[in-house]
Amino acid sequence: FSTILNPVGSSWTVELVLVAICVAIAILLRNWLKRPSNYPPGPLGIPGLGVIPFLSTFPQREFLKWSKKYGPMFSARFGLQKWVVLNDYDSVVQTLVKNSQSFHGRPSIRLFIETWTPLGIVFSTGGTIWKTHRNFGTRAVRSINQNSMEETINIEIKEYVARLGEHSGTSVDIHEILIHAVANVFCTFNLGKRFDYDDEKFNLLVKCILNEKHTHPAGFNPTIFRLTFPLCRNKLSKVERSVINEISIAGIVRQVVKDSTDKIETEDKNMMNSYLNKSLSIASSIEGYTTEDTVGFFTDLFIGGTETLTSQLRWGFLTMALHPEYQTRVRCEIDDVIGRNGTAKLSDQSKMPFTRAVIAELLRFRTLGPLSLPRAAVKDVTVQGYKIPKGTNVFLNAWGLHNDEKIWETPHLFIPDRHLDPDGNFVSSKYILPFGAGVRSCLGENLARAELFLVFVATLQNFELSVDENKPPSLDEGRSGIIYTPNPFNLIINQR
Repeated sequence: FSTILNPVGSSWTVELVLVAICVAIAILLRNWLKRPSNYPPGPLGIPGLGVIPFLSTFPQREFLKWSKKYGPMFSARFGLQKWVVLNDYDSVVQTLVKNSQSFHGRPSIRLFIETWTPLGIVFSTGGTIWKTHRNFGTRAVRSINQNSMEETINIEIKEYVARLGEHSGTSVDIHEILIHAVANVFCTFNLGKRFDYDDEKFNLLVKCILNEKHTHPAGFNPTIFRLTFPLCRNKLSKVERSVINEISIAGIVRQVVKDSTDKIETEDKNMMNSYLNKSLSIASSIEGYTTEDTVGFFTDLFIGGTETLTSQLRWGFLTMALHPEYQTRVRCEIDDVIGRNGTAKLSDQSKMPFTRAVIAELLRFRTLGPLSLPRAAVKDVTVQGYKIPKGTNVFLNAWGLHNDEKIWETPHLFIPDRHLDPDGNFVSSKYILPFGAGVRSCLGENLARAELFLVFVATLQNFELSVDENKPPSLDEGRSGIIYTPNPFNLIINQR
């Protein structure tokens, strides 16, 4: 009797399973299509995957395209996570500046936590320790005297120019020479010590940055994929590790912190000394504070202030080599204002409108951080009529802002004169945001701008840059990731 009924029972079981699957799919689709009230519009994507399958190596380009359809502030799902992308100046200001206290958080992302330890200030999700570091860093950088700043940078530039001069008349990759100079400026301001270029510890610091990868080859950009699917981290790391594995850098910084602690001076001669003088009060007032928080803070400053500026200068020198007409105009202005053998000062900028226009266009033309590091809403907030729930992650599409055809005519072209008025005066644009916006913007913006100007000017003052006409590098070939860097390239250096 049971044998006769079994087929019927099996049939009912199959039907129940199919019904359950259909109900589950219906619930999934309903939840997928459901949006909070007054939530920013955006592409639906594929259930479970979101818009991931539709993103290229350069997702910022898709984001700008979608903004034309859905508006400058749109929403998208990366996997099951809800994100909001800001694509124009007004949405950035309204969200990250005027509502900065609502968007000072950083997503708690396994990718950051496991590959960037200790977290320091950049990837910290927020909280008391992050606020303390931010306040201290802001005050410390602002306290740097302009004369002291330019003097320190120019001391390093002399060594940099001498090293570069050793390669005059040859084709050379200037990356390593340049990063030594930029890193040494950081060490002087923050650690109170300038290193000899042959110093073993200093060279190890530089090599850690030169050898580690935080960008991806053309055709594959797993950063957003990893942000969304952290469990895939191990498989993806076999393809390429996307974020700097800065354990070795942190180890060196940890030793510097220990050495500085052992011989701490009461006078605040540099940022490290000033920080350690205040560390006892910091430790006593913040629960859970450890020495590792100090290590993370200074490791972040070193990486953030070294590789980013070096990459921006490399883009700049490559652009000048490929646009000799602009290089000549900059050099003529340098000769007129500073002279062939003079030393540039920050005050010279007011007399060098075309040089300033070139630097502004470089910051726009090759956006180093196409998508600034993500933010997170720390509470429910309404922006431009849209309700953004607590926990929503936010991207600032800086590349989109710098390539918006409503603001920039032919944005894909390098045109410094767009930053000059009819009388040839430099006009600063609020639509260029290379250092981010709001309370998570770059701490060292003033120092970075000063070093960018002085190193850029000194290089063109002393050298003519050109490329091998038989194998010219391309401005259209770079490595995209957290920052956008040029592929390795050689320049022909000729000392004037």
